[in-house]
Amino acid sequence: MRKLVLFAVPFALAVLSLYLFSAVHMLIGAGIGLLLFLITVRSKWRWRIQALIALAGLCLGFVYCAAYTQIFVQPVQQLDGQTCEAFALICDYPEPTQYGCRVAAEVPLEGRSVRTLLYLDTAGMDLKPGDRVQTRLELHRSDRTKSGEESLYYQAKGIRLIGYARGEAETVPASRVPLRLWPVLFSRALRDILAKAMPAGTAGLVQALLTGDRSGLSYAQMSDMKMAGVSHMIAISGMHVSILLGFFTLLTGRRRLLTALLGIPLVLFFVLATGASPSVVRAAVMQIIFLIAPLLWRENDPPTSLCAALLLLLLRNPYAIADLSLQLSFGSMAGILFATRPVYHWLAAHVVPKRWTKPLPEMLKLTKQERLLRCCKTLRRKAVFFVFASVSTTLGALIFTVPVIAIRLGTFSLYGVLSNLVILWAVSICFVGGAVTGLLAWLWLPLGQLAGWVVAWPVRYILWMAKLIAHVPFAQLTTRTPYLAIWLVVSYLVLIPAIRCRKVVIPTLGILAGLLLTVALTYFDGIPNEFRITALDVGQGQCICLQTPDFRAVYDCGGSNADFAGQHAAEHFLSTGQQRIDALILSHYDEDHIGGLPQLLYRVEVGRIYLSPYLDETGAHEAILQLAAAYDIPVTYVETEVTLPFSGGSLTIFPPPSQQNDNSSLAILFSCGKYDMLASGDMDRYDENLLLHQHLLPKTELYIAGHHGAKESSSEALLRTITPDCVLISVGTNRYGQPSEEALLRFAALGAAVYRTDQNGDISIER
Repeated sequence: MRKLVLFAVPFALAVLSLYLFSAVHMLIGAGIGLLLFLITVRSKWRWRIQALIALAGLCLGFVYCAAYTQIFVQPVQQLDGQTCEAFALICDYPEPTQYGCRVAAEVPLEGRSVRTLLYLDTAGMDLKPGDRVQTRLELHRSDRTKSGEESLYYQAKGIRLIGYARGEAETVPASRVPLRLWPVLFSRALRDILAKAMPAGTAGLVQALLTGDRSGLSYAQMSDMKMAGVSHMIAISGMHVSILLGFFTLLTGRRRLLTALLGIPLVLFFVLATGASPSVVRAAVMQIIFLIAPLLWRENDPPTSLCAALLLLLLRNPYAIADLSLQLSFGSMAGILFATRPVYHWLAAHVVPKRWTKPLPEMLKLTKQERLLRCCKTLRRKAVFFVFASVSTTLGALIFTVPVIAIRLGTFSLYGVLSNLVILWAVSICFVGGAVTGLLAWLWLPLGQLAGWVVAWPVRYILWMAKLIAHVPFAQLTTRTPYLAIWLVVSYLVLIPAIRCRKVVIPTLGILAGLLLTVALTYFDGIPNEFRITALDVGQGQCICLQTPDFRAVYDCGGSNADFAGQHAAEHFLSTGQQRIDALILSHYDEDHIGGLPQLLYRVEVGRIYLSPYLDETGAHEAILQLAAAYDIPVTYVETEVTLPFSGGSLTIFPPPSQQNDNSSLAILFSCGKYDMLASGDMDRYDENLLLHQHLLPKTELYIAGHHGAKESSSEALLRTITPDCVLISVGTNRYGQPSEEALLRFAALGAAVYRTDQNGDISIER
């Protein structure tokens, strides 16, 4: 009986109460669990012992979470909004931000050391682990942004506070770096030496594999791996720990005691050097138990060791259960334990020729030619079984992680199994080869560069194959349409029982047929009958997608997260098999309107870019021209009214009415049949009045609120002229007070229906 499994799973379920209930409610839940425990003790139920263990895990989970909240979380959260003098210990290397840098630090507060993310000016980029910074900090809760938006990202990583430096920061260089920070220094040194040893464009992948740092990878490389379904290989996980320990086991000659004595410290150091993410901690705990079990004359039980790792992580930080890497790591391992063996046995039993299972004749009785033939057949057999093992392991890893990815990220990689089959074999070579390259480069750089030249070839293969698969139509589906969600639910209801019964032929064929139907429905869903206007939820920014059966355009592409805005816009089209946009219109050069351009242009073909003739002074215009030249996209400056006709209507682009400020924008009028839509960018009322005098605007059914609903836009004069029936406001959490109460009152006076992306998500209007 796996007692730890029975205890850990209810404990983890109780931890979820952190996000649903207060400490008082958790204690009430513990009391109810205790009552059920006492009732079960006196029962004669067959499964009484198992039920008692599970109830004990549930009760202790509630009590632990309540105590953790009261002792460690609430005292720190009470510092929210306060300003204090702090003497912080820097724990990592700084990362650049738009206005300076940020770095993880330990700040002494309330008699304890609190993990805090510091935001400093550009001078902070010179900091190193072990240095101390004395400054005045404005503190905010890490589970809530300054604008009030809730987020569990930092809490899941153990960061309790966000600190913003107010005033000058005084740096005290480290005289002695604490021992616990040595792995961080080693990781940085390894990244630096790999950058010198590896050829250009290849060091980033090896650095990610060995240290978990992905800053050396370009957006294009990251995007390709995500689209191809192999981005997990650059997130330090059990695969990396297994490769490391497997290679080390070969070096020790498979001596158990020697491997355990030297391998366990090596694994622990690797965990610390790569940031101790939940995925690598899980793998380390399981590998350590695997090494120790034979020495203690005990059998290693993977489900038990998996639950031991889960308990360790949740005891350290219950909020870690919200971490995506933890969910994917434990989900993939659980799927491997659940499904890999049945799938592999089925493949071996039904696909392998019967003659392969018969024992080979003794090699000495064969001629030289027959022995050579037998060797070839043996290699072929091993290759086939290697494919079987790769396919079954990949399917096992995906069985529980696909729903998590679909829910958390809203995507599904259609060719994930194929990508893993053709790419992951090269990851081991790159990992081991990268480690050897780093060692040789440390001893003598030219020797390391020679090794790096060799390792660069499998790196190039991985990047090339990921790019090839990523650009195949429907490489990634999204949950924007209901078909993928329906297919996933039906597939799991059919597949999981089939795997356990090892009768998977008919269910698998049915699932594949359902997938083809899902792709077909998704493709046809992407083609509207007349038109589709979609305001994408990109946070504080704007991205409007316009589609007809034969025409596609995008008006602006930016938001509070520029990378996400570009990805979201690209996936809006790619998820339905549409890989080309006819026109990209950028209203003006503010970051929240153009920030996602690099990501969009990389993933989607664009016919022409339309720009304002009034250039900016920030360099954004030059950056756009460089991107357009890189992708061979023609650029048109809209100085007079431009009309783009399509079947059933037209898209009219109006030049900026003036050049009085940076918000002077291109406006568009989308007309299809008797339906009209006006979008005016960030125009203020002065430019709106000029627009009314310079152009004849019709009455419109839809208006995209100017400047995200700011009070100086969407003037009464404009609204009286176009009298929209519906208003869409593209807005996110912000500190500008948008949409303003004044603009909302003007919309209400018209009787127009108002929809907001911060409340409604993506908003589509279709006919």
